[in-house]
Amino acid sequence: MSVILLCFSFIFSYITLNDHVIISLSDEPDWHITVEDTLVRIKKIKKDAYEEFDSNIAKIFLDNGRYQINYQGLYLFAEENNKEITAKEEDKKDDGFNFNIITTEFGQKIFHDDMCLQKGPWDTLLLGYKLIEEKCSDNEYQYFDIKKYVKRIKDNNDENAQVFIHDRNSFNKVKF
Repeated sequence: MSVILLCFSFIFSYITLNDHVIISLSDEPDWHITVEDTLVRIKKIKKDAYEEFDSNIAKIFLDNGRYQINYQGLYLFAEENNKEITAKEEDKKDDGFNFNIITTEFGQKIFHDDMCLQKGPWDTLLLGYKLIEEKCSDNEYQYFDIKKYVKRIKDNNDENAQVFIHDRNSFNKVKF
């Protein structure tokens, strides 16, 4: 029985690595973690499709059994003695770039040294919530969804659609 549970834990704790993802609050899927310059915020983003360099698109890397979360070259960073999460260029020697991610029935928990990432206070200047570290608990704002992003296709007009259809049909004219 324990072997079956172990297998299920691997199936349900799959995290997409080295691919573009969106990290949003589990209970509020329109609220995404974003990075602008070195400022990390949770902002409401109501879009169905995104571009690769949008401020809410991340990549997750695995390094020595811990995860690093990259937003366009800046990594989420948990600074010692500071609750607020920032973004910095990676420094392999600093442990503040390394996070653990576990999957629960309510979503993923992202934590560093037994402190979970969570939605913090509202920032009126940047119109978003700060991302902070708090003691891990059942707080609903400590659960996130990590999912692949839907890519926006540029120049999707009738002319391009006709060219695409024409090209596709030309391949169907092969004679045997």
